[in-house]
Amino acid sequence: MTQKIVKFIRKEALFFLLSGLLIVLTAIYPARIKEYPSYIHIDTILTLFALILITTGFKLSGFFDRFAWRVLKQLKIEREVAFFMVLLSIGLSTFLTNDITLFIVVPVTLSLQNMMENDMTTLLVLEALGVNAGSLLTPIGNPQNIFLWHNWGISFVGFMVKMLPLFVFMCAGVLLITTFSFSGDHIVLKETHYDSQRFSSKLFILSLVFMVLFIIALLTKSMEYFVPFVFVMYLIFAFDVIKHTDFMLIVLFIVMFVLFSFIANIPLVAELTRHLNMHTRAGAFLWSALFSQIMSNVPSAIFTSKFSHDFFALAYGTNVGGTGLIIGSIANIIVIRLSGKKEVISKFHKYSIPFFVVSVVVIYILLSV
Repeated sequence: MTQKIVKFIRKEALFFLLSGLLIVLTAIYPARIKEYPSYIHIDTILTLFALILITTGFKLSGFFDRFAWRVLKQLKIEREVAFFMVLLSIGLSTFLTNDITLFIVVPVTLSLQNMMENDMTTLLVLEALGVNAGSLLTPIGNPQNIFLWHNWGISFVGFMVKMLPLFVFMCAGVLLITTFSFSGDHIVLKETHYDSQRFSSKLFILSLVFMVLFIIALLTKSMEYFVPFVFVMYLIFAFDVIKHTDFMLIVLFIVMFVLFSFIANIPLVAELTRHLNMHTRAGAFLWSALFSQIMSNVPSAIFTSKFSHDFFALAYGTNVGGTGLIIGSIANIIVIRLSGKKEVISKFHKYSIPFFVVSVVVIYILLSV
């Protein structure tokens, strides 16, 4: 019993930490409680909820295991597998968004790990960096881009042209890290090979249909109707999906939205920000990147846009900011949560912090010239 309690505490450590901070701030500013509902991005929460349900369905169907097994049949070298998964992360995140991409590539990576003796934990970190780099290229790649693009007032292609230099720089950095992080050793498969009988075609087809409907719901902005429908369908036809759904992840995101929006709206924080050097392009870039380490990059984009209308600098800053501390991007939290591996947190910072520091220094110097 004691071991189970310790395991639970470790698993939910981030939730308890953020919830505790929110409680403290609520005690200091009790009148702000009435604003909490407005802090929650309900569309984002519903989208994540739908994704969690559908990807849980895919996972239980055995689809990710089947895909991973086919990858291992084609790629025999550790570095080849890593490059394939990182490039897949970058490519998919460009248009599917960073969060959606992670709900696809992380389960596949975990299936790969279960089939081989080689330690591929670092790959999860590089996938997180990869989706942050890939998603920055387009206006729809991540939430902060959507917000900044609408305020920027430029075309879809114009946005991509502006972001292309940063995209190339960040992707090159991630691929360079991948090169040195994985060896040319052959993949060593575990004795327990893939069992094709584990694949449930019925659950896979059901989840595939839901994924198509999910995309339609996104395009038609009808997620509030789609989520209850999917939930009820899984409840009736595949109850195991409901049983294995990580509802705590949704609760964690709600706490994050409230907490970081709360911090962004604290009068003292806003007043101090007015004295920062955000009137220059380099300054706006630097502070939006640094604020992302405190309140995540989406709230940072919203917050810093109140003090600077240099959306080019803010887009660069908030996207680079997602590669620093784990709190810098929701995508990072998703990787940690989906992996269920506490060692990923330390590994993430081992790679992300140097990557963030180098990126900030290089881009700050270029913008100052």
